[in-house]
Amino acid sequence: MLFGWPLSWAWVVGCSCLLYVSVVLLWRSLSWLYRYQRLCRCVRNVPGWPTHWLWGNLRQIGPDEKSMLRLLRFATDNRYRMTKAWAGPFNVTINIHHPDLVREVLKHPKHPQVYDLLRPWLGDGLLLSGGAKWQRHRKLLTPSFHLEVLRPYVSVYNKCLRVFLDKWTLAAERRGPVKVFDTVSLLSLDIVLQCAFRFDSN
Repeated sequence: MLFGWPLSWAWVVGCSCLLYVSVVLLWRSLSWLYRYQRLCRCVRNVPGWPTHWLWGNLRQIGPDEKSMLRLLRFATDNRYRMTKAWAGPFNVTINIHHPDLVREVLKHPKHPQVYDLLRPWLGDGLLLSGGAKWQRHRKLLTPSFHLEVLRPYVSVYNKCLRVFLDKWTLAAERRGPVKVFDTVSLLSLDIVLQCAFRFDSN
């Protein structure tokens, strides 16, 4: 008898399992709470939109480019060098808007969590690889981008850029919105077609 209960192995094993699960859940909750408070302390002084305790900034951030433009406008209007955006109560994203900060971030080693998301799409090439593999790929590609190799293509770049700027001038005269991504993608395609295949796509 233990506290008036009949003592059996099943009861002891059940209580032990319940105690073990409770301790594990308590430990996980406390470690998660510690990491969450540490994250909040780290980003406390980073400016950002007002957040909801549960949704974060999910209502302000949408799947389209308009929400990104709102965030950029918010940052530029207030002259913020960086802003934060919460995706729910647990995930925060730091958006960098100043070139000096971008330079500092790019100096540091590649962050594995970000690059693991891109690896299934882009593969483990020059952009995502590191260490000896990155050095080997870089060594192979460096002669291709030597100034003397690229010099004959400067006239092609200038010709494509003139077409590109003419399109933007027409759009500015119409005072309508310009889809930057589309026109820059067409510029890149035009340069590749003319340099690699001698095809004048215009």
